[in-house]
Amino acid sequence: LTIDTRSADERRARIGEIREWLARGSLDDDQLIGPYDELGRLLYSLGEYAEAEAHWRGHELPLHQRRGDEMAAAVTMGRVADILEARGQFDEALRIRCEDELPVYERMGDVHSRAVTMGRIANIYQARGQLDEALRVRREDELPVYERLGDVRGEHRIFAHALEVAATDRRAVQVHRRSQQHIGALAVCLAAQRLADLAHQCRVPRGPQRSAARERRRSGPGPRGAAHA
Repeated sequence: LTIDTRSADERRARIGEIREWLARGSLDDDQLIGPYDELGRLLYSLGEYAEAEAHWRGHELPLHQRRGDEMAAAVTMGRVADILEARGQFDEALRIRCEDELPVYERMGDVHSRAVTMGRIANIYQARGQLDEALRVRREDELPVYERLGDVRGEHRIFAHALEVAATDRRAVQVHRRSQQHIGALAVCLAAQRLADLAHQCRVPRGPQRSAARERRRSGPGPRGAAHA
């Protein structure tokens, strides 16, 4: 869902306007699409998850089903799954992803939506501690699609998830050769920064400067200093 930049008071006022408009009745399904969509988004953005779920299940989903809009119905069920996942109801969220979303995207040939959904399935596996399965899904079902589509954000999102898993399972670095490179580069940068911080705290010269300082202490003034004397 997109971020609503309006204040909470403005969003609540808008909810009141939509509900008042809907209460007038005598609206056909085409007229309900926009208000229903906005109402669900507003409720979700305000953290009114129970109301948002009830709206999506009880009003918006039946609307899309009446209109025969499979894609909109799948998207709506995906939003319900988001709420269930946030509550820790992983089994039901996974069922919705696999039964109500994926088959629709596959029939429609929407490879990007399918990849996004596979990523969300991987999130559920990861939350349940099924790290191997989460990594397999990201490696086999999600990352190749983003690579083909040139979706750099999607790739970076996968690498970020791999880093999260790596905190508890070192096998995560095998998710993909490119993710290994990203993780390795990050580790090198962090290690270098840590060494730099330690050196700064200790106030010691580093690298060639330190070696030169040590050498001067051992040998005293060099030939130029002796000649000048």
